[in-house]
Amino acid sequence: MQDADNYYVQALSMLIQKLKWIRHVPPDDISKMSSTVTTVVAKITNLIGQARLTLCMPGKRTLLELCNTAITRCFNPPLPPDLVFSYYISANRLVCAAYQVTPKTNGAQGLTVTVADCLLSQLVDVLYLTDRAVNVAQQFNCSMCMLKERINAYNHICF
Repeated sequence: MQDADNYYVQALSMLIQKLKWIRHVPPDDISKMSSTVTTVVAKITNLIGQARLTLCMPGKRTLLELCNTAITRCFNPPLPPDLVFSYYISANRLVCAAYQVTPKTNGAQGLTVTVADCLLSQLVDVLYLTDRAVNVAQQFNCSMCMLKERINAYNHICF
């Protein structure tokens, strides 16, 4: 969730920054403005897409990485050394996985994995709105590209 939020914040910050910049661009410099807007909208679309991707497809971590995460070390009393927890969002579900090292009769070690999940109904809305934001940004980007081409064609004809 934090990773997705970071992408949303980056996209919003970039949008605010460039809107402030656009206010100071002279009206006769429409070519520069259209190029910048096209580039910025593409970057914002990418950031929103990255946010969606992190919600739908969580990053995979090794057991060693999980052992060293703050989530595993935050329990009081501490977890036994043979037990590791992992929490992550996958699409519209919160998933909790427990990994426990278990001894086998032949002296080797096995791994018992227990997984539980629950529906996060608010996340359905977040994913829908994220999809909608990506679609709107893509449509806007296409419109800006067409406008940019028309401006360039007009400038070529007039000058």
